[in-house]
This record gives sequence, structure tokens and C-alpha cells, in this order.
Amino acid sequence: YTLPVVPAGEVELVVGYLGYENTPVKARVTAGAVVTQNVTLGGEIIRMAAFSVEGAAGAQARALNAQRAASNVTNVVSADSMGRLPDSNVAEALKRISSISLVNNQQTGEGENVAIRGLDSGLNVYTVNGVRASTANTGNRSLSLNTMSADGLQGVTVSKTLTPDYDADAIGGTIDLRTPTGFDFGRRAYRFGAKVAYNESTKKYSPSGTLGFADVQSLIDHVKQSHPALVSELLPDLVNLGIIQRVLQNLLRENVPILNLPLILEGIADYAALTKNPDDLSELVRRRLGPYFVPLLESAPGTVRALTLDLRLEKELVAKIHRTAADYGLALDPALSAHLLQGINAKQTEFAAGGSAPCIAVGAELRLALRRFLEPTFPRLSVVSFQEIPGSYQIENAGIISAPVETARAAA
Repeated sequence: YTLPVVPAGEVELVVGYLGYENTPVKARVTAGAVVTQNVTLGGEIIRMAAFSVEGAAGAQARALNAQRAASNVTNVVSADSMGRLPDSNVAEALKRISSISLVNNQQTGEGENVAIRGLDSGLNVYTVNGVRASTANTGNRSLSLNTMSADGLQGVTVSKTLTPDYDADAIGGTIDLRTPTGFDFGRRAYRFGAKVAYNESTKKYSPSGTLGFADVQSLIDHVKQSHPALVSELLPDLVNLGIIQRVLQNLLRENVPILNLPLILEGIADYAALTKNPDDLSELVRRRLGPYFVPLLESAPGTVRALTLDLRLEKELVAKIHRTAADYGLALDPALSAHLLQGINAKQTEFAAGGSAPCIAVGAELRLALRRFLEPTFPRLSVVSFQEIPGSYQIENAGIISAPVETARAAA
């Protein structure tokens, strides 16, 4: 800061910053000279022993100072603040800001959009790092925020009023999603997220986690201490760190625990000779991890209650698997897509009444493609293959999604 026209003599400065104590500093000003005075702020917040509290307080203090210094009505939410909240996506994290209300998806009940000061979500402008974000909606400009994890952001800025540097097209407001960059961290950093959900009906805990920004090398080094031969065989001859990270991200994306990392690395090493594709490796590793994540889907001890597909419908879906180097999913016509989604949605209420976790069981060939297709509409629906369910488990059929009439007639 520069303070011009300060009278000569001894002066006292009081420097303050949100989250720190005000610090008085005395300085002597000489007429006609420039005096430089450095100030070190301190306070109880940064002297606390618990580093986790210090980091959260520091990040929130920066967010609140940015909010206070803004020339318009702005709310800033830091990544640490979002991480302390039990919200699964950006929309549900933003609902905690004043004058912002949540717009739920009518089929899943999950937060999808936000309304600023009661105005329709289509009247907002959405940007990513200041660049206008595109949307797949044809009727309005609303952006589906339920597909964005709050763990992958460094912060969110909500501007409720416009300044001259904004385009005059945001009646509701502007939501800027800021992603982390290397300049946000002074040294190598690791970001992990973990949460546990408790179902009162089934009396079960469902842990899950995310691997947002991490150096997988640290995890590998930890395993190497107890399994040096495994790591030496795996890296760098069979796969690289990027493939391992993609496999771990795929598993965490579907709430599959990765605590047994040596078993995961053994699976990757065994199957790496067959394929280097992370999606294929993830599917093969899941079969070994079945005894660890299938118990989370139990409706009763040793029993998994799941929906299944009519054999004719499953055969038709397998024929419509669309796979490229960058994508893996289903290419369905509108009629078949609507039939599948409506059939699954009709069975969701039965799961809710029974208290068991939503689950659908299909063949291994279809599992990943079906999961990717259903994820935007049913993000909490677990899709497992019959090969992943241990032989000691019983599968209770909770209902069959029938084939469309056209498919049934063709098969007949």
C-alpha cells in the first residue's frame, strides 16, 4: 500500500486483515523522503497447534477478504469450506449461501441447479475460471451442477450484481467456478476426500472417497515399503503412474474402497499384459474387490437385492455399446433410452420403501457402459456385474426391467 501526503514526524499505522489481530506499527516519516515499513501480522488463529484448523481458517479468511474487497455484492466460498460440508456436488454446496436456493432434480431428488434471489436458474451466467461455460440445455442457459464434484474446485464466486466489466446478460447473477492451478500450492500437495453415510433402515455405514489432486507416487512409495517386489514389477515396465491414477479414480467414482491398495496393484500387474486401458483395468480389478464393496449393498446378511434386465433387453444394449479412445457408453435411440430410464425410475420407490441401497446387476460386458449411461440421471444407483458378487452371496431379484415391445416381437 502507498500512503501519500503523510506529515513528517512519528506516525502510527494500524494494519488489519480478516482472521488476524490488528497490529499497530510506529514509523518515523522524514520530509521529502519515501519510508518503507514492513508489517508482520499475527494472531491466535495461525498459532494454533492443529494444522487442519489453521489451513481451513486461512483459506476461509482469504475468501472472506476477497468478498469484502469486491466492488459489488459477491459471495466467495473456498474449497476448504466446501470440503467441511456433506455436499456431493457444487449445487448442494452453493445452497448454503444466503439468497441462493436449490433446484432439485425431480427424478433423483439431488440438487441440480441453483436460483439466485428467487430468479430462474436459466437467468444466471456460468463461467469456469472467468470463461463462459457451455451448456447442453436447449431451452435455457442453466448449467447442470450435479455432475460437478465440489472436491475438484478451488473456490466458487457468486456475483449477485453486475459491474462494468460484466456482460449485461445475467439477470440472476454470475457463478464463477475456479479450478485449482499449480500456483495455488507452494509445494507438493495431496487432496483426499472421505465421507461416511449411515442408513438408519439397514443400520449400515457406506464409506466413500475421492482422489481429486494427488501425486500417486506417494501412495506407491508407501506400498513399496511392505511390497517392494510388487511395485518393482509394476513400475515402470508394465504401466505408468497415470494409468494407476485413472484406475483409482474410476474405483472411487463408484464408491469402491481403495484401502487394500496392494490387492489393486496386484490386479493391475496381472492384467496389464492384456490391456493398458484404465477403464478395462478398473473393470478387471473390481472383480477382485467384490468381497470388499459388495457387503455395502447387502439388503440382509449374505443377500444382495438387485434389479435385473430382461435377457432380450440386455442383449440389445450390449449391441449398442459405443466405444472410442476417449469415451465408453451406450448409443441408444430416444425411444429405447426413455423406456430404460422410466423402467428403472419406477423401481426406485420400491428400493426406498425397503431401505436397501439402489442396485442393478448385469453382465460384465455391459456393466461399465450402462453405469456411464445412467450416471447423469441416477448418480446414486450402483451397477454391479454378476462376476463381482462373491459366490457365497444370494441375489434376490427385486424386479426385471422388461424389453420394449418392438424388441420382444423381434425376438419372438
